[in-house]
Amino acid sequence: MFIKPIMMLKMQLNPEKTFNNLVDWFVEEIINKYNAPGFLIGLSGTDSLVAFCAAATALNKVGKENHMLGIHFAPSEDFIYDHPEAETHLWFQNQIVPWLKTKFPKTNVYRDWE
Repeated sequence: MFIKPIMMLKMQLNPEKTFNNLVDWFVEEIINKYNAPGFLIGLSGTDSLVAFCAAATALNKVGKENHMLGIHFAPSEDFIYDHPEAETHLWFQNQIVPWLKTKFPKTNVYRDWE
């Protein structure tokens, strides 16, 4: 009974338009309305990645891309060493953080040990 509405939602969802609407919301509701000087986002996974990309894109639209700060706090080293799933826990710091630095070169993206 719920499958049909969910299937319809998937067919109607336009990721590009949804992302652009989020960027516009950042510009109109946060930057313009509240005069936000910039954004700080803790980077950890997919939700924060989307928020960072939308906020950085919004700041870029208003000429403030360098007012974006993202910080990733890595898992504790004593957890990582000798853990059989270590690579699974390092994907964000090893793949996403460098990609963000390339994709949004004027932003400030740090890992907690840098």
